[in-house]
Amino acid sequence: MVTFFNEGTAAIRKTLEALLRQERPFSTIFLVDDGSTDPVATGVFGEYPNVQWLHNEVNMGISFSRNRVIQLSTAEYIACINIDVILHPRWTTELIRLLEQDPGIGCVFSRMEPEKNNLLSAWRFRFHEQKYNLPSGEVKFAPGHAVLFRRCELLSAGAYNPALKRVGEDYDISLRLQKSGLNTWYCNKSLSVSIQQDTLANLSRKQMVRITGNNLETMTGEVFFRRSFRIFLSRVMRNLGKGRLLFLPIDVIVFVRGFNYFKKAKEKLKFNNPVTVCS
Repeated sequence: MVTFFNEGTAAIRKTLEALLRQERPFSTIFLVDDGSTDPVATGVFGEYPNVQWLHNEVNMGISFSRNRVIQLSTAEYIACINIDVILHPRWTTELIRLLEQDPGIGCVFSRMEPEKNNLLSAWRFRFHEQKYNLPSGEVKFAPGHAVLFRRCELLSAGAYNPALKRVGEDYDISLRLQKSGLNTWYCNKSLSVSIQQDTLANLSRKQMVRITGNNLETMTGEVFFRRSFRIFLSRVMRNLGKGRLLFLPIDVIVFVRGFNYFKKAKEKLKFNNPVTVCS
């Protein structure tokens, strides 16, 4: 399944076409538009086989959208894929093989690499992506960019927590599978590539989302600033210590812009949810 919100047609098409090139094909590919303010026309993808389109009337969050597919699907395996992630044609072959060989594995994912080795992508993979420089084996959780599950085990674990709309849903489902006795497994083969267009604006927005998590409505500016500043200071010290001096301007810009994006997001919430005063 692929869930998305306010993504462009080109990004959706690239991700979808990689899914259709799998050596071991998907029986159905679910595309879930999670209430985009400018919805993509479903007819654009009419030429693709085995694609089912779903649309949420309002933005419900990634967990809700994935749960819709988990309930609708009848497949033995379910893959959750993010936009701008391109799977190698053997992704399903390799990862399903691991699940078939070991019933103790609850979910499995592979190493992801950036398409472009530029400074902004290097910064994102250093600070915004989970780092795995280990041999294949058991790990704490599976990042949600591209991960494969058995559908029956997702259902047994209660599927995704719909309260985790933007952040933490991948860690939560991994933890609940582990509590039921199933391992989270990392395959160190590079079987997926991130084609995300890294810009200072995108990195700053992502930073804001990571800090606010699922608490944008209740988080105050003071709390956001404190958390943001602690992260900023930690990164600056680490980059100075490691000699990553080219990262320092990015640290500063992401810190400043992240706070600006937070203020804009709060203003938008206030505009969309005005307070009614009763006399």
